[in-house]
Amino acid sequence: MDQTTRSLKYAELANDAARKPVPEKVTLKNPSEFRIIGKAVPRIDSRAKCDGSQKFGLDLDLPGMKIAVVAHPPVFGGSVKSVDDTAARRIEGVRDVFEIPLVKGTGVAVVADKFWPAKQARDLLKIDWNLDGVERAEQRAICG
Repeated sequence: MDQTTRSLKYAELANDAARKPVPEKVTLKNPSEFRIIGKAVPRIDSRAKCDGSQKFGLDLDLPGMKIAVVAHPPVFGGSVKSVDDTAARRIEGVRDVFEIPLVKGTGVAVVADKFWPAKQARDLLKIDWNLDGVERAEQRAICG
């Protein structure tokens, strides 16, 4: 296998890759050619996670940045029938509460200055969900 020092970022390849047709048949690599699969590899992120120095997306804090937390319907495709956000809006740091479209159905977003007030406010929402027309799994008794 020819190893080179050339490299590209994934994002630089994604658009071209998305335009290629999906192959009818794929030839898988022979397991004897695996370089990483099935091998013990050292974790390079463990120390930072253990000592607290690892930065996660939730740690990002930019000036003026707001955080949104979403209340999703209990089943895919459900939508908001009504929402009482009175208690949620009383949480200090909450800036807005509003209905948002989801892939299917709707949810409720809570926007706040920080994550914790957004999450607390989301948990205080009283949402009446519209589940009309949503498919449900049938419950059947299993007889032995």
